[in-house]
Amino acid sequence: MPKKAVQSNEWGKIAPLAFISLASFLLGALLLFFMVWKADKLVALGLTGRFYYIVLVPFGLCVAVCLFGVVKSYATYQGRQWGGKLVLSGPIVAFFLVVILGFRLVPDPSTFPLTVYLHGPGGPHDIVLRNSGEAFMDLAGDRQHKQIGDQGQAYFPAIPASFRGQDVRIWVDSEKFESTDPGKKLKLDGPNLYIPVRRKAGRISGRVRDENGNGIPGAQVHVAGLSAGVDAASGHFEFTIPGDRLQDGLELVVEAPGYASRSYQIVPNSNEISITLSKSR
Repeated sequence: MPKKAVQSNEWGKIAPLAFISLASFLLGALLLFFMVWKADKLVALGLTGRFYYIVLVPFGLCVAVCLFGVVKSYATYQGRQWGGKLVLSGPIVAFFLVVILGFRLVPDPSTFPLTVYLHGPGGPHDIVLRNSGEAFMDLAGDRQHKQIGDQGQAYFPAIPASFRGQDVRIWVDSEKFESTDPGKKLKLDGPNLYIPVRRKAGRISGRVRDENGNGIPGAQVHVAGLSAGVDAASGHFEFTIPGDRLQDGLELVVEAPGYASRSYQIVPNSNEISITLSKSR
């Protein structure tokens, strides 16, 4: 048979398969364009994962037809499934490889990751929480929480795609810090979210008495730039110190007319302090 006739015969067999492969590719590209174009709508309806599967199907068909119909390449897969023997050969292997690898190699489109950074009043670089506390997030009845790492970060690996662009409530749970605005909802519109935190208010309380165990009228207590009188009968005093004035260790000074003043190093939110003043000489 003449060479040209052989080539024409071969092309006659390949042409329909090449057309099917090209049409499948163009269909997949069109679906992918539609997915990107209507991404917000698909996310709102929670259909991103399902639509992504539909996009992979024509691409898988394109690869299968091209490899086995045009290039004449063959493959076989053999394994055990559901208690029986499964053997796949020919185009079906390439088809499943494209679809399965498409889901394995590409991040799950039905979820997205989010890193929440908790920082102090100085801005994102003011790291006040290192390996301490947890970040909480409310997702329509699903409350998630993650430990805060050494850079003040909490990583949420799989947030449902339907929450992308939505406002949700996020807050911090820590012994010493709290969210600056815990009731505010924040929009999930990027891979990172920065949330300012502040020190919690601290409490200091105690009693000031004389050597006989009686209250001292006119006694004054000073701490963190704040002053307060004590109860004349019981000698009781109590402070609520704003977070911006709070430190891990504070100096407390007690004064009273006719008595020697005294100072103490105290730790906020600890047990009640008992202070005895002696007459001045």
